[in-house]
Amino acid sequence: MEDAGRYAVWRDQHAARIERLRDRHAGAACALLGTGPSLNEVDMDRLRDRFVIAVNNIFPRFRRVAWKPDYYVAVSPDKIAANAPDIARLDSVCFLSHQHWDRKLLPPADRRLPFFTTGGIGMPTASAAFEEDLTRPVPIGNTVSFAALQIAYFLGFTTVVLLGFDHRFRPAQHPNARVAGSVGDSPDHFCANYHRQREYHVPDPAAYENVFATARARFEMAGRRIVNATPGSALEVFPRVGDEGWALLM
Repeated sequence: MEDAGRYAVWRDQHAARIERLRDRHAGAACALLGTGPSLNEVDMDRLRDRFVIAVNNIFPRFRRVAWKPDYYVAVSPDKIAANAPDIARLDSVCFLSHQHWDRKLLPPADRRLPFFTTGGIGMPTASAAFEEDLTRPVPIGNTVSFAALQIAYFLGFTTVVLLGFDHRFRPAQHPNARVAGSVGDSPDHFCANYHRQREYHVPDPAAYENVFATARARFEMAGRRIVNATPGSALEVFPRVGDEGWALLM
């Protein structure tokens, strides 16, 4: 009942803002940027004038380009707090977890949309439903990428092209454990200091694959698709494409 009460309050305050974005990009394609090392191989200028969704600490990758992503997504309190100064400077539409967004650290603004989430990072579930409607509670599914795919669906994108989804992680005995970050400790990411010396959760690739399979099934049921254009990716849940991925973004 407590969650239902919080959702009712959120719905009254924010659902109408979210609703205005429903199917805004119906029939279009977008790129969803992961944060794997291969993102350093992506010619970011080729993404100019294409629809782009970015997540978490993507900001170092945009330092040398004159454009910014159309949409930005963060769902964990750690990532929102660590990137608050960069988020504050974004003109992009920012989807931020309603529960995990510290408004004192990052004040509300017109382009910052609090969407109602359930679950969190470091909280794997046996399965997570795919929510098509962002005015309903949205499962995080233990990865911001799952939230981003639900957002892409709600926005109406017919095709989502994944870039930077290497899905190659250091062996870990305790997935989802919370550990301390240190300088240069991020070989799983495009930036060696990705975690900015802050605590983070050990990756759980098996859990990610479970929710990705759910996302793929829902997209395909609707005649849509998610494809993986990441060079050398170990993620096999989605159909693999090469340069065709760039053509799909036209």
